[in-house]
Amino acid sequence: MLEMNSALKKRDQLLQEYSHAQTKLEKYQKQSKANPNKLQAAQGGFNEAKRAFESKHGGLTRDLHCVDTAREQNFNPCVPLIADQQANYFHECQQLHGELAKCLSAGTESADSLDAILRDIRALTLVVDEEQ
Repeated sequence: MLEMNSALKKRDQLLQEYSHAQTKLEKYQKQSKANPNKLQAAQGGFNEAKRAFESKHGGLTRDLHCVDTAREQNFNPCVPLIADQQANYFHECQQLHGELAKCLSAGTESADSLDAILRDIRALTLVVDEEQ
């Protein structure tokens, strides 16, 4: 990723040089009494800056496309798995909540069955490892 950032900075620098060369060339072209040597030098500088920018920009465009494709290929399989896990989690929570509601409404508040249900609910909670 660091290489990509430095390549983007280099492309931005080349774009600034390209823009500066274009402005300089346009300035000499507008001047009717411009020195032909300066105009020709400005044209050469502009062509060089344009070629350097387009080369870097084209390579970066291809590289960024490959990076985006790779990220997408890594990310896409995760989405259905996360959705399935969340659906399972909430389904089990709903079942346990229903069982707990039945126990409480039936008046059979046996401590063992209530503790077992509460243990199952606690087991379903997500735990974040804080060491990461």
